[in-house]
Amino acid sequence: MDVLSRINPSKTQSILDESRNDQAIMTHHDAITGTSPQPETNDYTQRIFKGVNAAQEVIKRSYNYLKNKNNSTNDSEVFCNLLNITDCGVTESNDKIAVTLYNPIARPVSQYISIPVVNNNHKVYESNGQAVSHSAIVSISDAVKRVPERHSKATNELLFKVDLPALGFNTYFIEKQGALKSKSLYIRIQKV
Repeated sequence: MDVLSRINPSKTQSILDESRNDQAIMTHHDAITGTSPQPETNDYTQRIFKGVNAAQEVIKRSYNYLKNKNNSTNDSEVFCNLLNITDCGVTESNDKIAVTLYNPIARPVSQYISIPVVNNNHKVYESNGQAVSHSAIVSISDAVKRVPERHSKATNELLFKVDLPALGFNTYFIEKQGALKSKSLYIRIQKV
Protein backbone atom coordinates (compact mmCIF):
# COMPACT_ATOMS: atom_id res chain seq x y z
CA MET A 1 0.00 0.00 0.00
CA ASP A 2 2.87 2.35 0.75
CA VAL A 3 4.33 1.79 -2.72
CA LEU A 4 0.93 2.04 -4.45
CA SER A 5 0.10 5.34 -2.78
CA ARG A 6 3.54 6.87 -3.48
CA ILE A 7 3.40 8.83 -0.24
CA ASN A 8 6.52 10.85 0.54
CA PRO A 9 8.83 8.31 2.28
CA SER A 10 9.59 10.79 5.07
CA LYS A 11 5.98 10.36 6.24
CA THR A 12 6.08 6.57 6.59
CA GLN A 13 9.75 5.50 6.73
CA SER A 14 10.12 5.62 10.52
CA ILE A 15 6.85 3.71 10.99
CA LEU A 16 7.91 1.03 8.50
CA ASP A 17 11.35 0.77 10.11
CA GLU A 18 9.74 0.07 13.48
CA SER A 19 7.64 -2.70 11.95
CA ARG A 20 10.67 -4.16 10.11
CA ASN A 21 12.79 -4.16 13.27
CA ASP A 22 10.11 -5.96 15.27
CA GLN A 23 9.67 -8.49 12.47
CA ALA A 24 13.43 -9.13 12.32
CA ILE A 25 13.58 -9.91 16.04
CA MET A 26 10.67 -12.32 15.62
CA THR A 27 12.86 -14.53 13.39
CA HIS A 28 14.91 -15.57 16.43
CA HIS A 29 14.70 -19.34 16.93
CA ASP A 30 13.15 -19.01 20.41
CA ALA A 31 10.39 -16.78 19.03
CA ILE A 32 9.61 -19.17 16.18
CA THR A 33 9.65 -22.39 18.21
CA GLY A 34 8.10 -21.00 21.39
CA THR A 35 10.97 -22.28 23.55
CA SER A 36 11.76 -18.95 25.22
CA PRO A 37 11.12 -18.21 28.92
CA GLN A 38 7.89 -16.36 29.73
CA PRO A 39 9.45 -12.86 30.05
CA GLU A 40 10.92 -13.20 26.54
CA THR A 41 7.61 -14.54 25.22
CA ASN A 42 5.89 -11.47 26.68
CA ASP A 43 8.46 -9.26 24.94
CA TYR A 44 7.89 -11.06 21.62
CA THR A 45 4.13 -10.60 22.01
CA GLN A 46 4.58 -6.89 22.69
CA ARG A 47 6.85 -6.54 19.64
CA ILE A 48 4.33 -8.29 17.39
CA PHE A 49 1.63 -5.95 18.69
CA LYS A 50 3.78 -2.85 18.04
CA GLY A 51 4.75 -4.10 14.57
CA VAL A 52 1.14 -4.78 13.59
CA ASN A 53 0.08 -1.33 14.83
CA ALA A 54 2.89 0.30 12.85
CA ALA A 55 1.95 -1.57 9.68
CA GLN A 56 -1.72 -0.68 10.15
CA GLU A 57 -0.81 3.00 10.50
CA VAL A 58 1.03 2.93 7.15
CA ILE A 59 -1.85 1.06 5.50
CA LYS A 60 -4.34 3.58 6.88
CA ARG A 61 -2.29 6.55 5.67
CA SER A 62 -1.76 4.97 2.26
CA TYR A 63 -5.43 4.10 1.84
CA ASN A 64 -6.54 7.58 2.89
CA TYR A 65 -4.05 9.11 0.47
CA LEU A 66 -5.29 6.94 -2.39
CA LYS A 67 -8.88 7.72 -1.47
CA ASN A 68 -8.47 11.46 -0.87
CA LYS A 69 -5.24 12.37 -2.70
CA ASN A 70 -4.71 15.08 -0.09
CA ASN A 71 -3.04 13.11 2.73
CA SER A 72 -5.85 13.86 5.17
CA THR A 73 -6.59 11.28 7.83
CA ASN A 74 -10.06 9.85 8.06
CA ASP A 75 -10.71 8.34 11.48
CA SER A 76 -13.79 6.48 10.30
CA GLU A 77 -11.60 3.65 9.00
CA VAL A 78 -10.83 0.98 11.57
CA PHE A 79 -9.21 -2.44 11.59
CA CYS A 80 -11.13 -5.36 13.03
CA ASN A 81 -8.30 -7.33 14.61
CA LEU A 82 -10.52 -9.89 16.34
CA LEU A 83 -12.24 -11.36 13.29
CA ASN A 84 -10.65 -14.71 14.14
CA ILE A 85 -13.13 -14.88 17.05
CA THR A 86 -15.91 -13.14 15.06
CA ASP A 87 -15.72 -9.93 17.07
CA CYS A 88 -15.99 -6.52 15.40
CA GLY A 89 -17.93 -3.77 17.14
CA VAL A 90 -18.23 -1.64 14.00
CA THR A 91 -20.01 -4.30 11.97
CA GLU A 92 -22.29 -5.13 14.89
CA SER A 93 -23.36 -1.60 15.81
CA ASN A 94 -23.80 0.11 12.42
CA ASP A 95 -26.49 -0.30 9.81
CA LYS A 96 -24.35 0.75 6.84
CA ILE A 97 -20.64 0.06 6.49
CA ALA A 98 -18.04 0.05 3.77
CA VAL A 99 -15.60 -2.88 3.89
CA THR A 100 -12.34 -2.27 2.05
CA LEU A 101 -10.20 -5.32 1.34
CA TYR A 102 -6.62 -5.24 0.13
CA ASN A 103 -4.93 -8.00 -1.87
CA PRO A 104 -1.19 -8.00 -1.03
CA ILE A 105 -0.19 -10.54 -3.68
CA ALA A 106 0.63 -10.08 -7.36
CA ARG A 107 -2.33 -11.99 -8.80
CA PRO A 108 -6.08 -11.42 -8.64
CA VAL A 109 -7.98 -13.41 -6.01
CA SER A 110 -11.57 -14.50 -5.47
CA GLN A 111 -12.56 -15.81 -2.09
CA TYR A 112 -15.24 -15.66 0.59
CA ILE A 113 -14.91 -13.44 3.64
CA SER A 114 -17.01 -13.34 6.79
CA ILE A 115 -18.20 -10.34 8.77
CA PRO A 116 -19.86 -10.67 12.21
CA VAL A 117 -23.39 -9.25 12.32
CA VAL A 118 -26.15 -9.14 14.91
CA ASN A 119 -29.09 -10.13 12.73
CA ASN A 120 -29.71 -11.78 9.36
CA ASN A 121 -31.15 -8.91 7.36
CA HIS A 122 -28.19 -7.55 5.34
CA LYS A 123 -27.48 -6.88 1.68
CA VAL A 124 -23.99 -6.63 0.17
CA TYR A 125 -23.17 -4.38 -2.79
CA GLU A 126 -20.08 -4.13 -4.96
CA SER A 127 -18.34 -0.79 -5.46
CA ASN A 128 -20.34 -0.28 -8.67
CA GLY A 129 -23.64 -0.55 -6.75
CA GLN A 130 -24.63 -4.03 -7.96
CA ALA A 131 -25.75 -6.56 -5.37
CA VAL A 132 -23.22 -9.33 -4.67
CA SER A 133 -24.54 -12.56 -6.12
CA HIS A 134 -22.94 -14.96 -3.62
CA SER A 135 -23.73 -14.19 0.03
CA ALA A 136 -25.15 -16.06 3.01
CA ILE A 137 -25.85 -15.69 6.71
CA VAL A 138 -24.40 -18.41 8.96
CA SER A 139 -24.95 -18.78 12.72
CA ILE A 140 -21.88 -18.41 14.90
CA SER A 141 -21.15 -21.65 16.75
CA ASP A 142 -21.71 -21.90 20.50
CA ALA A 143 -18.03 -22.80 20.95
CA VAL A 144 -16.96 -19.49 19.36
CA LYS A 145 -19.51 -17.56 21.43
CA ARG A 146 -17.91 -18.99 24.59
CA VAL A 147 -14.36 -17.79 23.78
CA PRO A 148 -13.40 -15.84 26.95
CA GLU A 149 -11.82 -12.90 25.06
CA ARG A 150 -14.87 -12.45 22.84
CA HIS A 151 -17.11 -9.53 23.83
CA SER A 152 -19.29 -9.53 20.76
CA LYS A 153 -23.05 -9.26 20.38
CA ALA A 154 -22.86 -10.88 16.94
CA THR A 155 -24.93 -14.03 16.54
CA ASN A 156 -24.30 -14.52 12.82
CA GLU A 157 -21.63 -14.14 10.18
CA LEU A 158 -22.32 -12.58 6.81
CA LEU A 159 -20.33 -14.49 4.18
CA PHE A 160 -19.86 -13.13 0.68
CA LYS A 161 -17.57 -13.60 -2.28
CA VAL A 162 -15.02 -10.91 -3.08
CA ASP A 163 -12.94 -10.34 -6.19
CA LEU A 164 -9.73 -8.38 -5.69
CA PRO A 165 -7.24 -7.15 -8.28
CA ALA A 166 -3.55 -7.98 -7.97
CA LEU A 167 -1.85 -5.67 -5.45
CA GLY A 168 -5.07 -3.71 -5.20
CA PHE A 169 -8.18 -3.15 -3.16
CA ASN A 170 -11.92 -3.16 -3.56
CA THR A 171 -14.72 -1.77 -1.40
CA TYR A 172 -17.96 -3.58 -0.63
CA PHE A 173 -20.98 -1.98 1.01
CA ILE A 174 -23.04 -3.81 3.60
CA GLU A 175 -26.45 -2.45 4.44
CA LYS A 176 -28.92 -3.62 7.02
CA GLN A 177 -32.38 -3.39 5.55
CA GLY A 178 -34.12 -0.22 6.77
CA ALA A 179 -30.73 1.30 7.76
CA LEU A 180 -30.11 4.91 8.77
CA LYS A 181 -26.61 5.11 10.36
CA SER A 182 -23.33 5.02 8.42
CA LYS A 183 -19.76 3.97 9.28
CA SER A 184 -16.70 2.79 7.36
CA LEU A 185 -14.55 -0.21 8.16
CA TYR A 186 -11.14 -1.22 6.84
CA ILE A 187 -10.16 -4.88 6.75
CA ARG A 188 -7.00 -6.28 5.17
CA ILE A 189 -7.07 -9.80 3.79
CA GLN A 190 -4.18 -11.62 5.39
CA LYS A 191 -4.79 -15.11 4.09
CA VAL A 192 -5.30 -15.82 0.38
